[in-house]
Amino acid sequence: MIRGTDISHWQDDHNTVDEIDFNQMKEAGAEFTIPKASQGLWTDHVFKNSYGDAKGILPRGAYHWLSWNKPGLEQAKYYCELIYKDLPEITPAVDFEDRVGVPRDAKGHLWNWLDYVEDQLKRVPMIYTGPYYWMEFGSTDPAWVKYPLWIANYYVQKPMIPPPWTTWTLWQYTPKGDGKKYGVESAQIDLDYFNGTDEQFKAFCGGVTTPPAEDICKTMLPILWREAGRNGWNLEP
Repeated sequence: MIRGTDISHWQDDHNTVDEIDFNQMKEAGAEFTIPKASQGLWTDHVFKNSYGDAKGILPRGAYHWLSWNKPGLEQAKYYCELIYKDLPEITPAVDFEDRVGVPRDAKGHLWNWLDYVEDQLKRVPMIYTGPYYWMEFGSTDPAWVKYPLWIANYYVQKPMIPPPWTTWTLWQYTPKGDGKKYGVESAQIDLDYFNGTDEQFKAFCGGVTTPPAEDICKTMLPILWREAGRNGWNLEP
């Protein structure tokens, strides 16, 4: 399976100036990473550096922890403002698991977040949740199937899928990956699997591939020379 990581300030040691080593993370076998972008109306303090550092090394996601101290729509606006200038390769994600003060209309806050983010960023967001949390605070309404499921379920051979979904897109299968191995300062790190083929993974990442600059030059130069001949351009220095 295609393995990746999800990270947040918990992977950072506040007492050092060290950053996450995404090259080491890639060498350890990770093929994507999903940093925590925000929670409520605040930005995870390692997001900007981590998100920028991972660019070009691993396909990136960006997830938002849905809190209950602010309306879902307000949180969605905050999240979009945070990432719209540099959109993630992996579709946006919302973390639906907060048990502190869960309101009766929790599903409404979640729906408002999803609807706004999809409208603004033009990608269908993904829902992160646990099977028991969803069964308690979610819904079996088939309308939710529109959103890819990122399921958290540990120490099992295969994840439990809460209705109305019948399959999963991402599976956070352990919170106890080897942090040092994956280039973070924490002892442990969340690890995830993508459910699909390499081609499906490319589509999941928006088809974004960034070849090295020298490869771009090899590809573009023959095209430029051909077009120069057709149009009478002078490309000589």
